[in-house]
Amino acid sequence: DILNACPAPLLHADAGPTAFRIMPNGLPYSLSTVLGHEMVKFNALLECMTTSLQQLQAAIKGLTVLSETLDAMFQAILHNRVPDVWQSVAYPSLKPLGAWVQDLEARVAFLRQWL
Repeated sequence: DILNACPAPLLHADAGPTAFRIMPNGLPYSLSTVLGHEMVKFNALLECMTTSLQQLQAAIKGLTVLSETLDAMFQAILHNRVPDVWQSVAYPSLKPLGAWVQDLEARVAFLRQWL
């Protein structure tokens, strides 16, 4: 189940004391800036995935209308492809859905270690 496999968001509160260090001149270290940007990008992707999967579940149960976007997402999942709605906020990849989800989990785990 993709929704259960979707990692939790990356939080600044979970960062270690050196993750977002400031140089003596008052500017952040470049790697701290990169980490912050990556956190924002991955959190946007994780939020998009979680929200759209919850909406799809509700539509499948008949609780909401199955929109064209949700139908396209459903078809993509059935054919083991990454839905377009996710690709629009994700990193470029040609992997099928299963491998893409595993790759996403590995990337988020790497960022979590970096924190």
